[in-house]
Amino acid sequence: MKRFLFLVHPLSNPHRTLMSLRCRFWKSLITETYTQAEIATLCRFRWEDTIEGVVMSIPLLPNEMIENQERALSLLHRAYRIGLAKYGNIDAVGLGSLCSVVASRGVELQKIIPVPVTTGNAATAWCMYAHIQKRNISDPIAVLGSLSPVGQVLCRLLHQAGYELRVDKKRAAKKYGWNHGEPEDIVREASLVIGCGPTGPVLDGQALLPNAEVIDVALPGSIQGFVHNMVYQGEGMSMPVSWKRGFWGPLYHLVSGYGWNTVLACLIEPLIVVSLGRKEGLALGSKIDPQAVLDFGGEAKRLGFEPKLIVHRMG
Repeated sequence: MKRFLFLVHPLSNPHRTLMSLRCRFWKSLITETYTQAEIATLCRFRWEDTIEGVVMSIPLLPNEMIENQERALSLLHRAYRIGLAKYGNIDAVGLGSLCSVVASRGVELQKIIPVPVTTGNAATAWCMYAHIQKRNISDPIAVLGSLSPVGQVLCRLLHQAGYELRVDKKRAAKKYGWNHGEPEDIVREASLVIGCGPTGPVLDGQALLPNAEVIDVALPGSIQGFVHNMVYQGEGMSMPVSWKRGFWGPLYHLVSGYGWNTVLACLIEPLIVVSLGRKEGLALGSKIDPQAVLDFGGEAKRLGFEPKLIVHRMG
């Protein structure tokens, strides 16, 4: 059976405690040493009994990931080696949350392991692109986080498809001649606002048009304050019946914040890498090939995964 690892980390101390209860790596809560007890399997998935996905967690919180990226890289590498020893073969490694940001967005990990590493950004970009294509849009689209990896490749795809864009970074606008400005300025005439930054907030909700929709992937979200607008999380996907989750899989989906019946697009990206038989990831580093985004979308749809918007409660 083909197999991929998906590496994640807890988002908060309660989250880490919850993971420890599931995985019984209590030692990670009281030690700073590098031991196997710090890394454990959260859940396992299967697609049609041909590809298995194993979600493993390293015990670092977000601030610890950013402040000590060398340690984060070491733990990611150790997780790969533990997974390889435990499960026998690993054909791709996917990175979730800040695991996909530290150590040059997966580049440093790719240097030290022999299988494709992929950050999930191609999957995220494709979900956003698919949501936009379903809408009848005639006015400019405002893009927040236009210099992020997701923002750059999404803007290129939208430009190629003929959409008019307003972006929040001059450097992003320069090559294609897009209008640019501060976040409050570019949303003034936009009925659709896209949040592509890795983190937020970057915009007060009062700046939005009354009828504007927001599709966002930033964590925390791009919009702050109370808004009357529809704000959606854009990187969720519905799953086919062939996606087997076992007992812990639905709980992982729920705890990750996207609901019982929604899977994160970034989790599907290494599945697609394995399904396509790729020798390299779909997204690695800060630059993403637009064709890789389209390749992800085509194969994801073939396997039965579809983009799914989730209402983000604000106020």
